[in-house]
Amino acid sequence: MAIENVMAHDIADYLDCSEDGSSEQYELMGLGITSAGKTLNAQEDTKQYVNQGSSTTIVKSYQPEYPFEGEMIKNDKVIEKIYKIGRDELKGVKAQAKHVRVELFKEATSGTKYPAQRRTVTISVSEMPREAGSAVGLSGSLKAVTDVEEGTFDITTKTFETSVKGSMANLLNTK
Repeated sequence: MAIENVMAHDIADYLDCSEDGSSEQYELMGLGITSAGKTLNAQEDTKQYVNQGSSTTIVKSYQPEYPFEGEMIKNDKVIEKIYKIGRDELKGVKAQAKHVRVELFKEATSGTKYPAQRRTVTISVSEMPREAGSAVGLSGSLKAVTDVEEGTFDITTKTFETSVKGSMANLLNTK
């Protein structure tokens, strides 16, 4: 059996770059983004009972975030959105957007639709470094606001479709 690595470009991130979020306009987080990951930040509860020689740890929840690093690229909608949030020091819902992570390494469910997860995130810009002779940088994290919605994302039409109708996440996001 041949080993085939999943490469960074086999996972695509899209960010809603619409002004008000009412009509989603997803753009690929690609040009200008030099690194994008996912940190789960597991919240644990550890206890040791009197009858145990070792403690027991359970995961209670997660505080997921998607750290990113990049550089300023003119006229890229994702970079412009992130830059504006950092430049204007936006807070609250003004610093939030929908984020979709698409698993291109999995088989398409139909045509150009791939398994994906969507959630609302806060775009937290931590640095905008400027070094002589280099592009202006951007770094920070997309921090989870909601739980993920499972679904599919069409990479041609840039639309997300929830796979579980009537799920709690779906019900909360439709109001």
